[in-house]
Amino acid sequence: IVGVVTNGLFARRGADVILVGTDSGVQTLDAHKF
Repeated sequence: IVGVVTNGLFARRGADVILVGTDSGVQTLDAHKF
């Protein structure tokens, strides 16, 4: 699976920003608030 090791499940560091696609557009979430 391309990208899983470097950007996903097995990444050393979590994401800083989460992009969520919805019907009304793209929502940007700050991952540090969770």
